[in-house]
Formats: sequence, structure tokens, C-alpha cells
Amino acid sequence: MAEYQALLDRVQTIVTSMGYHIEMRLTDATYVFTIYDNETIACYIQIGQSTGTIVVGKTRTKKEIEDHDTIDIAWLSTEPSYKGKGLALLLLIYSICYLKQQLPDIDYVTLDDDSDRNDKIEKNIYDTLGFVFKGDIQIDVSSTKKTNLIWSRKTIIT
Repeated sequence: MAEYQALLDRVQTIVTSMGYHIEMRLTDATYVFTIYDNETIACYIQIGQSTGTIVVGKTRTKKEIEDHDTIDIAWLSTEPSYKGKGLALLLLIYSICYLKQQLPDIDYVTLDDDSDRNDKIEKNIYDTLGFVFKGDIQIDVSSTKKTNLIWSRKTIIT
């Protein structure tokens, strides 16, 4: 858990040096992390706890899946005038580290990337952190040495 605290401290230092601050509030079962520029919201993320079907193994012919408790990212947004400053990436790292400390028995973070850039994997924020598209949703945070992040995207059929 010391590695998660070190990351929290590092992100906090970076955000503060940029002139912003981070706040967290818990509403019902949803955690909301927000980066503020004075009183103006620059970036925020909403995260809850749920159960998800996780791919724990995959071969050419089948997927091995299991149900696991997960930390579920419901929403991540940056206000237009704050885009391109790395705030969403910092907030994503901060929130995952914070929740891993609060919920140490949960090893997966899930999300559904339906952003405009979800098909541009090489430029995607989740890919930057090591998320690997597997067709199903999951992120394995059980290892502090190397976190395997996995996400899913909605497919729109027209």
C-alpha cells in the first residue's frame, strides 16, 4: 500500500504545483473526485463499487471469466478550457490509488470507454496508463509492481 500512497502524494504535489486542488466526496455509494481551479471545476471522475464479469484467462477458443467485486468508473470529464493539461490522467491515477487503499480486497477497476477517442487506442488516456482492450471490462490492481489495466468500449451497430 505504500506504493499507492506515494503515487497519491506525487499526484497531489503535481496538481498543487499547477495551481489546482483535489477534493473527494462520497455521495450514496459514489465517490466523486474533482480537480478545482479556485472554485471552478476543471476535471472530475465518478466511481462506484459493483460486481463485474472479469476475463481471468483467454485462449483462442474460450475465455475464462469470473465474477469479482470491482471499482467501477462511471464518468471522467474535463472541462473544455482545461483539456490538454493532463488533469484527467492525474485524477484517474489519484482516484484509483485512493480507492485501492480504501478497498484493498478489490483487485479490479472497470469502465466503459465511450469517449470520442475510444477507437484511437494509441492516443487514449486509458492506454497511457496501460489499459489493454480485451473486449470485456477489467483492470487488475492486485499487483503493485505492474498494474494490468483492462477496459471495454461500447460498440454502436448502425
